[in-house]
Amino acid sequence: MIPRSHATALADRLCTLFADRLHLRRGPLDRRVAQARRMLPKAVRRDAAFVARAARQAGHPKLEAQVDPAALHAAHDRVVAYLEGEDLRERQSLARLRRVAGLVFNLLIVLALVIVVLRWRGFL
Repeated sequence: MIPRSHATALADRLCTLFADRLHLRRGPLDRRVAQARRMLPKAVRRDAAFVARAARQAGHPKLEAQVDPAALHAAHDRVVAYLEGEDLRERQSLARLRRVAGLVFNLLIVLALVIVVLRWRGFL
């Protein structure tokens, strides 16, 4: 069994990290995890949701016995490691840059194909 203060302390730590790193400041951890849909990988979102669920269950004596303390700490550590890892803004801007580069590359390919077809048909 996990003491209520311990499970909520882990959730509070994640709430402050979500506020500092992802700028999600409103609501409990459940809501912040739901708002962080595309900002977090699926595995990290799942771990954060697990910590939020454990914090919610910590107030109920029968439900808190269902939470595995080792799994709770492992999930918390994975979320903290991700949020305190590389700079998230840099990672997001790099992902955005990759999407734009892919779009530009695809447009160049389409433009080249249009030019080839126009030459082949005798319009250029």
